[in-house]
Amino acid sequence: MFHTSSVQIVDGPRKLKDRHLKMSFRQENRTFRAIAWNAAGREETMTARKDGVELAFSLENNEYQGERYLELRVEDFR
Repeated sequence: MFHTSSVQIVDGPRKLKDRHLKMSFRQENRTFRAIAWNAAGREETMTARKDGVELAFSLENNEYQGERYLELRVEDFR
């Protein structure tokens, strides 16, 4: 588990299957894809804090349509 402070949401959050949130974060000119499982109920909170969110996350390898990438699995945020 990792922690970071003050990341900016640059894409999303958008709902997946009405249960999850998909988004991208930027910190120090780096952009990371992320997913928050079962967090759709917190979409408004996340949207209101686009300019500065603290995250607790883990890292996952993901593959979609033949593309492999590292993705943040958001465990919690404030």
